[in-house]
Amino acid sequence: SPSGSDVAYAHNTSPYITVYPWTSGVGFGAKYANPSTLPTGTGRAVAFSPAGNAIVVGHATTPFVSAYTWTSGTGFGTKYSNPPTLPTGQVNGVAFSPSGSEIALSHLTTPFMSVYPWTSGSGFGTKYADPATLLARPFRSHSKQGLTYTVVGPTALLNLIRNLSSALLS
Repeated sequence: SPSGSDVAYAHNTSPYITVYPWTSGVGFGAKYANPSTLPTGTGRAVAFSPAGNAIVVGHATTPFVSAYTWTSGTGFGTKYSNPPTLPTGQVNGVAFSPSGSEIALSHLTTPFMSVYPWTSGSGFGTKYADPATLLARPFRSHSKQGLTYTVVGPTALLNLIRNLSSALLS
């Protein structure tokens, strides 16, 4: 989490997302309760909002992304509504803009990336238009992919980090 007080990971068995409290110098606390509405399939990516009041998990089964309110010390709250336009396939990367006003998802099928406005009150807004030039396929078997926002001067640029070999991750 942005405060460093919680650690989350997405995984391939139910509940597909697990979060633990974390205390630096001490370690893990007792696992938080699972969300009342679980993601629908294998967890592939997870991110906390910059404000720490939401957690989003990308997964392998439609609707491909699940977002929840989050309170450190309490855990999962209400599930947000699904995005009005769903990602086109398995979501393998989730990233919030530094301000928390947008969320980007990388996914397995064209256009390979979807970006939505985000508010903590209502969650996903209407999907932004796809890039004018679509990305090359960002996923290959046995590799990982993800998203990050990078701030360059006053402009936030979305950079797709792709095709990281599993050797780099082991």
